[in-house]
Amino acid sequence: MIKPEVKTVGTGKLVATFGLVVKTAQEDKDDMWIDVNAWETLGQNVVDSFPTDRKTMRVTVTGKLRKDSWEDKNTGKVNSRFFIVADNVAPTLDYQTVGNTAYAGDNAVNNKGGQYNNTQSAMPEPQARTDYGQDEAPF
Repeated sequence: MIKPEVKTVGTGKLVATFGLVVKTAQEDKDDMWIDVNAWETLGQNVVDSFPTDRKTMRVTVTGKLRKDSWEDKNTGKVNSRFFIVADNVAPTLDYQTVGNTAYAGDNAVNNKGGQYNNTQSAMPEPQARTDYGQDEAPF
């Protein structure tokens, strides 16, 4: 998604609008852009959660697909566009960083059997505890 724009409509409700690319093939030439509207609290959360140092962010959006139509006053031509009214917007971790663990597409744990790229040293193996007291059970 690209950086969201926030506005208040005539009814006083807040809406955050952003563009989302829909990948349709391996090649960019078939990609499609669609607008997403996130209303009220969801919209504010989208705006507040967008990284300040980035222009884009990978997200997953669920919602309702809508079609808006209008007539051009100059030409009389009827125009239309599809957009999504979001129910949920969530960051995806396939190419983003959370904490000190970087996830990078095919290197991420995914259905292709890749491995994650942990930028920290490996976690130590867990050690079984052996110092149980008389009133403790070892499970």
